[in-house]
Amino acid sequence: MTPFGTYLESLRRSRRLQQKQIADLMGINPCYVSTLEHGRKGPPSTAVLKRLINNLNLSREEQERLWHSVELSE
Repeated sequence: MTPFGTYLESLRRSRRLQQKQIADLMGINPCYVSTLEHGRKGPPSTAVLKRLINNLNLSREEQERLWHSVELSE
């Protein structure tokens, strides 16, 4: 797992969402969510990350953690 994958999974679970549900919010394929969470791909594009931030209403702290996890995973 990557820092981003671990954080994405924790965000998803904290909101009691399935991978398909978070994929719909991010505008990506559910299989891609699994790939991201398991660290088989790097973080998605900035546009996808912004959709995640907006659709999950991430707090400032959560956003900072998200961007930090992206940096660590690149």
